[in-house]
Amino acid sequence: NNNDWEIVPIEGYFDTRSYHATVVINHNLLVIGGLSYTGARLNDICLLDTENLIWRKANINGGVVPELMGHTAVYLRYSEEVIVFGGESAHQYVPYLMNDVYILYLDSMIWEKRSTMGQIPTPRVYHSSALVDKVMYVFGGNDGFKELNDIYQLNIETLYWTSMKTKGDRPTPRMKHSLVSYKESLVLYGGFNKNGPLNDIFVLDLYTLFWRKLGPWIDYTPPFRESHAAVLANIDIGYDLLIINGGRDENQDIGNTFSYQPSDATWDDIEIDNKYIKYYGHTLSVIKRKNTVYIWLIGGRSFAEDNQHVYNLNLLPNYEQTGILSKIFGTSEDQNSNNNKEINLSLYWASVKSSGTTPLDRYGHTLNLVNHRKFLLFGGKSDG
Repeated sequence: NNNDWEIVPIEGYFDTRSYHATVVINHNLLVIGGLSYTGARLNDICLLDTENLIWRKANINGGVVPELMGHTAVYLRYSEEVIVFGGESAHQYVPYLMNDVYILYLDSMIWEKRSTMGQIPTPRVYHSSALVDKVMYVFGGNDGFKELNDIYQLNIETLYWTSMKTKGDRPTPRMKHSLVSYKESLVLYGGFNKNGPLNDIFVLDLYTLFWRKLGPWIDYTPPFRESHAAVLANIDIGYDLLIINGGRDENQDIGNTFSYQPSDATWDDIEIDNKYIKYYGHTLSVIKRKNTVYIWLIGGRSFAEDNQHVYNLNLLPNYEQTGILSKIFGTSEDQNSNNNKEINLSLYWASVKSSGTTPLDRYGHTLNLVNHRKFLLFGGKSDG
C-alpha cells in the first residue's frame, strides 16, 4: 500500500535503540550510538545499505567515541566527515553531559576528538544541529538543570565556536525539538520545556539573524509534539517539505505523519493507513531511488516496546493525495486527458521599498544575484 509505513525486510542484526543520530551517505544510513532497550548508552556505528537491504557493523580502525544518547551528528559531503556533538554519556552508571566535538573520517574510519576554540557551548543533551555550507548550528537542549534557547555556530574548517546574537521572536527554551536547514534559514519545531510539549514553529534568517514565529493558521493547528522525528524532503518539482512523524504529547505516544511547506507556510496531514506505528526518539532520513522519494524510519521506542523494525514510506503518492502535486500539475485525470497541459503558476509583482543610495534611472544595464541575498547592478545608460 503506497499510503503505509512498510516494514522493510533487512538482513543482519541491529540493536534496537532510541535518541541516536542518523546521517545519510549516498544510499547508506549511518546510525551512531543511542539508548538501548536495557538503558545502556551505545557507541557503535551501524550501517544500513538501503539498496541491498543489509545491516552491517562498521569497523573502526582507530579512536573511540563515548557511549552517547541525545547527541547530534552531521555529514560533510565535501570532506567525507561526520561531526558528532554533545549528548549524554555515563561513567560507572553515573550520567554526565558533554560538549565535545568528535569527527569520524570516513576514508579511514578513524574517530578523533577535536579541540575547539571560541565561545564553546555548555554541555547539553537533547539539543538539535543543522548544517549549512561549512557551518554547523546548534540550538537549545538541556544542560542538566534547565532547558536552553541559545544558538551557536561552529565553523567546521577552523573549529571555532560563535555564540549567535539573534533578534526577533526568539524561541522559548526547549529540548527534544527538531531543527532543519532550509535555503539560508533554520526551521525549528516543537519540543518540550517546563510547561510541557510545544507546537510552535520558528524560522531564523541566517543573514539577518532574525527569528520569526509563524502562525497562527486559520485552518490548521500544529500538534503539540516532543521527541518526534523530522526531515526536509525535496521532491524535485520546486517543493521542499518538512516531514514530521511520531513523538509524544502530554498523555501518549503519537503516530501521525504531517508536513510543513516552508515556501508558503502551509501544513498538511499525510493520511497513513497503519497509524499504529507510534514511536518517539527515532530518526527520519530521505533516500531517493528510481525517481521516488522514500522516508526511512529507524529506531525509537513506544510505551509498549522498542522499535525492532525499519520502515519506509513512499512519499510521492502521499504528495498527490494531499493535493500538493495537483496544485502544480493538476489532478491525475487532468494529466491523462492532456499530457501537454500548460502549467499555470500564480505570480505577482511587489514593489520593494529600499534604503541607501538609490541608483539613477537607467537601461541596458546588467543585474546579477549574489549569494542569494544581494543584487549587483552594473553599467547601463541614463537619460538623466
